[in-house]
Amino acid sequence: MAVITHGESLETAMHEVVSSWLTRTDPIPEPWKQTMSPIVAMPCDDVLALGTSSCRQFVSQSRCSLGRLQCLYETFNGLSFVFAEKFHVALENAHAVKNMCNLSTLPNELLVRIFEFVVFGDRTLQNRWRAAVPLSHVCRYFRDTILSCPVLWTDISGNAGIAALSLLRSKEAPLDFSFEIDTSGSSLDFSIPVRDALKHSKRWRTLVLRVVRKGSRYISNRRVPGILMTEVIRNFGAVDAPLLETLDILNSSGFALYEEKEGFSQWNTPNLRYLNTVCIPLTLRGLSNVTHLTLTLLLDHFSYNIFFKSLSHLKSLEVLVLKPMDAWRATEFQEFNKTELHVRRLSVEMHIGLSSIEFLRKLFASLSFPSAKVLEVKIEGEVTARYPEDDYDDGPTFLADKEMDCILQHGGQFPLVERFSLEAYGIIRNQSDLNALQTDDIYLPVPIAKLSSLKHLSLSSNGRVHLSIPDPNCSWKNLLIEVPATFNLPMLETISITILTFAPPRWFASFTKNILRQQRERGGWGKFRKLVVTADDRLTKREGRRTTATYIGDDAWAWCERHEKLVREFYPGAAAITD
Repeated sequence: MAVITHGESLETAMHEVVSSWLTRTDPIPEPWKQTMSPIVAMPCDDVLALGTSSCRQFVSQSRCSLGRLQCLYETFNGLSFVFAEKFHVALENAHAVKNMCNLSTLPNELLVRIFEFVVFGDRTLQNRWRAAVPLSHVCRYFRDTILSCPVLWTDISGNAGIAALSLLRSKEAPLDFSFEIDTSGSSLDFSIPVRDALKHSKRWRTLVLRVVRKGSRYISNRRVPGILMTEVIRNFGAVDAPLLETLDILNSSGFALYEEKEGFSQWNTPNLRYLNTVCIPLTLRGLSNVTHLTLTLLLDHFSYNIFFKSLSHLKSLEVLVLKPMDAWRATEFQEFNKTELHVRRLSVEMHIGLSSIEFLRKLFASLSFPSAKVLEVKIEGEVTARYPEDDYDDGPTFLADKEMDCILQHGGQFPLVERFSLEAYGIIRNQSDLNALQTDDIYLPVPIAKLSSLKHLSLSSNGRVHLSIPDPNCSWKNLLIEVPATFNLPMLETISITILTFAPPRWFASFTKNILRQQRERGGWGKFRKLVVTADDRLTKREGRRTTATYIGDDAWAWCERHEKLVREFYPGAAAITD
């Protein structure tokens, strides 16, 4: 038994303290107070008058009180810490049990909907089976429910074992197959046995062929500079996929990907609608049914030749997403015949400072989009990216004028475009990139003067963006912040602004105000309906948020004036922007 002092047990002392606290909310029991009351300070003469015996008694009394309280403090403090740990464990367990009981009492149909949200909440994620498998291990009710829903097992990816399990549980539901094809060996290595997949080809809804190179980036047993699609397709042979809607051919192996004659000639894909590829399969019979094409286009003559050849096959194309990339090796320029592409929407996603920029210029010089209603341009790059042939002293570190000039070359290129979206983002890889976004400038031309039918303008950036409507006769050093009155700008109905972290609202506000001012002076103020401002700082703030506010008529003008006057060159926060 632990002893505090003078034979008093710790257990007895703790019992008295707890009883006193519960009875009178006072931790000091009454019998202790006579010996534990603080000794009142007194003059030195009075202390001397007490004598040595009384002083020793005072010292002994104070030491005894200190020892008793110290022992109790340490014991209760340790007990409190342990109880706090037990409490938090019990609290988490209570929440888990409560949630489990709540879920276990849900109707089967509602639980299936929840599972569908967990598994398919983000369809862009790979290996969605990683969400389905743990759900089947929670409890018997969960397992019976998820196994009774074949659609939750339609993601066939990963290794052969997982693929076989998912195939067994998917019953007859349409399948989303994803193959990873490794090129690091002397022969191609498929993550899932092709023969097993072919048994279910009539159920394919989505097929992803992802060509990769595992291991070292620079070491490979292959002795060829590129990969022929025939090597990949040869493993499949004849394919009958009547339900196939989406085909993705992706290449991150470091090798160029080419197609030989008859590559896909044995494939039956009458229902193909979505194609995402780095190499357009000209022999694919379902190509004429494709409505959405996402093409990673190498800026060289060979890739351009394949692209222009494919246009005669893409008779149903409605949406084209182009992702230009520098080619592995430069080739000679070649002129192409003028071609009209009757798509409804064109999206261009590219990296700033492409070395093959002239190829991009030639591409769009040969194309026109007389039926397009929507034009979207997204430009990314290092905030410190510069063109090697330019010598800037204090000039912009992110300048997108060449890219925009290549895409929008003249006013007759997009005669019917009503919606124009322009995004410019600095790539964030580390803290230095974050610092650069706060200090360096992004100069972004907004060539709306070349879009005569424009009604809806959307702008977005994550840096200190300077917006301008460029004069074709001026260089970047004369980029215009003020909109010239001589410009025949389109009458806008809506302007949408998305301001991400590190993008000060000042330049957005100034640019928008100048557009509205000219529209008001030209008598088009009544056509303008609203300004939509979205601020999002979730990227760099754990407690960040996304807020959106809509300003109509004069409120839009007031927002521009209010934020244009702010000379602060930093992101003020989502709430301050959408005030």
